[in-house]
Amino acid sequence: MCIIRVYANVIGCPVLDVDGMGRAFPELQMYLPMIYGSLPYPTCLADHKGNVVAISHCDSPKSLEDVLRLETIRMGCSAGIALGCLQPKDVMSKCVLLSISRAWSLGRAILRAKNVGKAPHEAVVENQNGRVLITGKILDVSRTTEGGFSQGYVLVEGLDDFAGKHVTLVFQNEIIGAMKTTFNGGKPVRGDMLVTTPDLITLLDADTGYPVTTEEFQYGLRVVVVAMAADAKLKTEQALRVVGPRAFRLQTDYIQF
Repeated sequence: MCIIRVYANVIGCPVLDVDGMGRAFPELQMYLPMIYGSLPYPTCLADHKGNVVAISHCDSPKSLEDVLRLETIRMGCSAGIALGCLQPKDVMSKCVLLSISRAWSLGRAILRAKNVGKAPHEAVVENQNGRVLITGKILDVSRTTEGGFSQGYVLVEGLDDFAGKHVTLVFQNEIIGAMKTTFNGGKPVRGDMLVTTPDLITLLDADTGYPVTTEEFQYGLRVVVVAMAADAKLKTEQALRVVGPRAFRLQTDYIQF
């Protein structure tokens, strides 16, 4: 997003304070305009070597995802995409409004917290009316890469006020669920879900407040797990069929944050 804003400034083009998800999702059919009926074409995919794939027609957003996922893997798992244009009415009714402002507000809150010696995650929770699920350290990471996705589990052991508690996070490129975890005979037993997609579950570095991406999960890292509410457009019955927990093969319905 920063690159887009810099380039837009260079060419003198305005940037709308909106986006098509309001968070990160791993698949194209999870793009809100497509969920609410916008056509998944024309679409263009390109890599840094000049290879280009143009889609003039496809039968569904999921078909578009499947085709371009394979092409992206062939391109070395790194490519840029341009989706079809949206009409102003579609932007207003199908996109998440003020999402850039939300990101900017979060960043400012973290910087201000550091300047006054306040814990960064507390600023995030206050700024977004969020909730701390656990504070602790990463005890175990199980990760596989399949079909262009990084997926698996990360187990967080509670410290301080959360001592004796454990939470397991499920991820597919992004965190999609958080569940209570207990131990039986030294082995973790996953229990009830605490928060599910499409609400945001974010792993923050306990010291800096910076987000820790799934690629950076590692044993011993001190973290804070924070949950924040997603935009209302992601939580309708129509949207939950595409971005809810069952869309990621989690055996639970959406749990209201």
